[in-house]
Amino acid sequence: MSIFRAYLVIITVLFTLPVQAKRIALVMGNDNYTSVSKLQKAGNDATAMARELKNAGFTVQLHKDLNYRGMVRAVEAFTNNITGGDEVVVFFAGHGVQIRNGSYLLPTDIEANSESEVEKTAYELLALTDKISEAKPAFSLVMVDACRDNPLKSKGRNIGNARGLSAIEPPKGQIVVYSASRGQQALDRLSDKDPNPNGVFTREFITQMKKPGVRIEDIMRSVQDSVETLAKSVSHEQRPAVYNEARGNFYFFGPTAVQVAPPVAAELNTSQREDGFWSDAKAAGNKEAYEAYLESYPAGRYVNLAKANIARLTPPTLVAAVPSPAPIAVQTAPQISSSQSAGVVIKDCADCPEMVVIPAGSFEMGSNDGANSRPVHRVNIAGFLLGKTEVTQGQWRAVMGNNPSHNSQCGDDCPVDQVTWNDAKDFARRLSQKTGKQYRLPSEAEWEYAAKAGSSSKWSFGDNESQLGDYAWLDPNSRQYKTQRVAQKRPNAFGLFDMHGNVSEWVQDCYHDNYTGAPSGGSAWTTGCSRPFRGLVRGGSWSPGDMRSAARIGVSPDGSSPFGGLRLARTLLTP
Repeated sequence: MSIFRAYLVIITVLFTLPVQAKRIALVMGNDNYTSVSKLQKAGNDATAMARELKNAGFTVQLHKDLNYRGMVRAVEAFTNNITGGDEVVVFFAGHGVQIRNGSYLLPTDIEANSESEVEKTAYELLALTDKISEAKPAFSLVMVDACRDNPLKSKGRNIGNARGLSAIEPPKGQIVVYSASRGQQALDRLSDKDPNPNGVFTREFITQMKKPGVRIEDIMRSVQDSVETLAKSVSHEQRPAVYNEARGNFYFFGPTAVQVAPPVAAELNTSQREDGFWSDAKAAGNKEAYEAYLESYPAGRYVNLAKANIARLTPPTLVAAVPSPAPIAVQTAPQISSSQSAGVVIKDCADCPEMVVIPAGSFEMGSNDGANSRPVHRVNIAGFLLGKTEVTQGQWRAVMGNNPSHNSQCGDDCPVDQVTWNDAKDFARRLSQKTGKQYRLPSEAEWEYAAKAGSSSKWSFGDNESQLGDYAWLDPNSRQYKTQRVAQKRPNAFGLFDMHGNVSEWVQDCYHDNYTGAPSGGSAWTTGCSRPFRGLVRGGSWSPGDMRSAARIGVSPDGSSPFGGLRLARTLLTP
């Protein structure tokens, strides 16, 4: 009897265990059209996308050169396999056409002579997104690389738009992405000599999706910027269009993914390692880098040079004093005039961040480089205090008693990360209680004013992306997308470090789709927020486009990321 009961318990447990959510993907690439122009790289794009999705843990159904019946069967088989809670990706590369009644993905045997024939012999995009939605996955991403010249127009037929697909309203939980915006042509290649086997959209997407701990919304913004930059390099206009109704956070490689560094070659001897460390220190060119060298090689071959550079980089007074009969070092003056004390650095307590006096002024806020940064408008800013650096892990621990950071092994001088919007505001509140000063998150206008520091260029130092590594930790120099110690790169003209890169920084404002109706006095904009409700981060992480002074990203207020941190502000007291 006891054995029977044991079997019964096992069977009961098996039948009551929750069903594991799946990661599944449908990938289609159509090159060999029979009656319209053939394509060159749709099949390659499908192969590359399938490979990278498999690496991200997806079970992939890959199909090439599907006729209409084949597309119907492929979609039916795929959607019938979706269960509630799954994570779903669909990718289509091939021809598409926009007609009066909707957007259609063209099979290889398309021979339509009228729009009504298109409706009967091509696959409607809305039908695809609706079928996916009916299966109730937790998340779905539909990518359509079909915004090329309309092949039916090229045949002299009066069918559909010349190129591009119209905007779509995805069902709840979905993101739909077009490889180009309406009226734009998606490039297969940058030129006839372009050796890359993939089209411009796909090559950039599969590069960005590999980044660990990056949300899909942030990936898509990086893809938009990188595709647009590549297209402009050949005097072409192409920017992927993103229509987002997703809920929660989706990662191809989650924020807890462990990235294993490649082993150091066995033949790399101690002398070579020291040479490499010294080269890195010289490239950084700051006091902290040379101090790190001395710490690692106290009897090294470059000790005297390191000490000389530290002496050269150490100013007579580390913290500027507030003008008074007797200079006050590392203290807060109760009254500071921004017009007289711009650039002064103060500190309210041993564990408090150093704060820089930002002078009052006005500036042109926004940029024409992104739709959500328009219209450019003039904003007046009162003087205020802003953190010289991002809040560090040591400062966070001293106030909050914990360290939420994903990169906690980086140390107390690294920026705190994996912080939600509410966490950031709570930190400011607790520090205010501790010091009696009114700390807060900066408004978005204050942040951008401080980031631009009197400039009107993409970044505070200018428009030359090749110089960005001197001011920011980004993809090429960040050691596998890891945050680094603050204040190792060059400051901007206001004396602020890491305004570009390292971690994204929360501001007070909620997210708005654009600046229409934005306040002009520098205050936080917390009404009329876009839906779904999102907080707002500035400064970017790894993508140069996201690091632009005017770039802005809406983020779930409950979302935390290994690259999400904060920088504090404080209102100036004037005489």
